[in-house]
Amino acid sequence: MFVLNGRYGPYIKAGDANVKIPKGEEPASLTLARCKELANGTAEKDKAERATKDAANAIKAFPENPDILILNGKYGAYIKAGDKNVKIPVGEDPALLTLARCLELAKDTPDKKTTTATKKATTTTKKAATTTKKTTTAWKKKS
Repeated sequence: MFVLNGRYGPYIKAGDANVKIPKGEEPASLTLARCKELANGTAEKDKAERATKDAANAIKAFPENPDILILNGKYGAYIKAGDKNVKIPVGEDPALLTLARCLELAKDTPDKKTTTATKKATTTTKKAATTTKKTTTAWKKKS
C-alpha cells in the first residue's frame, strides 16, 4: 500500500485499487491499519453498489432456466438468452413475458453475423517510361 498525492488530492494505492483519503485526515499521519480499513470499506461499498445496479437492471429471471434473463438496457428492455441478445417486439410488456415466449423469440432471432475480412487482391502495373523533351527558348531583350 502506498499513500500518494495525485491530481485530485491524496489517495491510497492498494493493489489495483485507488482509494480516496477523506477530507480532514492528514495523509502523513495514516497508519497501515487505517489504510486497510479505508480500502476494505471502499471495496464493500463498491460491491453493494454493483449489486443494487444489477438488481435494478433485471426485470425478470426464470429459476427453471437461468440462462434466460429479461434485462433493462441502454436502449430499452431485451432478453439475454445465453450469449444472444434478443429484441422484445414493440407492444409486448417485458414483465409479462413467459419462458416459452422468450425461448420462441430467441429461436427466431438469428445468431450474430461474423464478418470475415477479405484481403483485396492488389496488382501492380508498370507504367511505360516516357520522356518528354523540355525546350528552352531564349528571350530576346528589347532595347
